[in-house]
Amino acid sequence: MNITRINSRLQSLWNATGGSPNCGWMVDEVAVFLYGLIKFHRPELVVQTGHLWGKSAVFVLEALTDGFLDIDRFEPISREGDPGFRDFVEDHVPRRKLPAIMISVDPDPLGVGDWDSGVKLLNQWYDGFFVFQHMRSDQFLPTFKPVTKNVLAIVDGDHTRQGCTKDLEACAELQANCIVVDDTEWLPELKDVSRTFASQRGYESISFTPYNGVTLLVKG
Repeated sequence: MNITRINSRLQSLWNATGGSPNCGWMVDEVAVFLYGLIKFHRPELVVQTGHLWGKSAVFVLEALTDGFLDIDRFEPISREGDPGFRDFVEDHVPRRKLPAIMISVDPDPLGVGDWDSGVKLLNQWYDGFFVFQHMRSDQFLPTFKPVTKNVLAIVDGDHTRQGCTKDLEACAELQANCIVVDDTEWLPELKDVSRTFASQRGYESISFTPYNGVTLLVKG
């Protein structure tokens, strides 16, 4: 993770877009959690509902493109002491067969005066890795047919029971094997929706209570 670059790009995004005075955005600790989750799962496709001014998109795109743990490691796996354990880990490393890409969906970033300038910056910085869909998620997701089943989804758009349910169902249709739902302590009804969805659609669910709350759904 290149902290200096992330800080610089977040400041540039804020300056270009004007940010948003109308609602909060992903807090640093949750954004770093998301970064680590992407490093862990190595998805080929990340789909996010809710873009705002682009902070979470920077963390996602950095995780997809910065090379950390792909090239630079703290230590090589081959140094693990038990050869059986080393071989087991190597066999279970997620491997991308397709180039990674992020799709961010938002019909009207709330209160962001110049969201389009932020999208242009993201396309400039992460050329070929980022697509912005300026429409409602319930318009885009049901029509989108991904070419991969290695999908991680972030539900952070319409913060209502109905909107969250629609996004979760659409992510399941995309065969997302990991879904992150933000704000599930700040809005406990979203946690209820997420847990009900998980039990009905074969996902394991765990809710983290610190900060604004995150619920993680993983395909069992």
